[in-house]
Amino acid sequence: MAGRPEWSDGKNERSRRTIPIDDETAAALTSHRRFQAKERLAAGPQWEDNDLVLATRTGRVVSPRNFDTTFARLVAKADVPRLSSHGLRHTAATHMVRHASDIGEIRAAADILGHSPDMLMKTYAHVLPESVRTVTEKIAKRGATRPSG
Repeated sequence: MAGRPEWSDGKNERSRRTIPIDDETAAALTSHRRFQAKERLAAGPQWEDNDLVLATRTGRVVSPRNFDTTFARLVAKADVPRLSSHGLRHTAATHMVRHASDIGEIRAAADILGHSPDMLMKTYAHVLPESVRTVTEKIAKRGATRPSG
């Protein structure tokens, strides 16, 4: 069918992953699916079933620009600080890292975000728990003093 989105396997192996969700999020997604069923009925034959969580009123892919415009309007209406869709991901990552209690939780956050633990620790070092930050700083110092060769 023309206009149907083409899906890829993502940028890298970590781009395809299972993301755990809590019961409240699962309930919200279930409710959203019921809302989408009503949209599907209203759209009739114009509905394009792409099995998307986030779709237009006719089941098509939402363009990033339209998503960001709508999201900006909702953020302004909610009277909260300006936030982009990418900012949502960054905020979630910051909270995961800040509230991690050990390196195992840092690794789990990296898996959820599709980052390597090293990349996550470098990017979010400013919010790492003090004990993890101390260890990563020591590792970095050892790496800087190692003779090359």
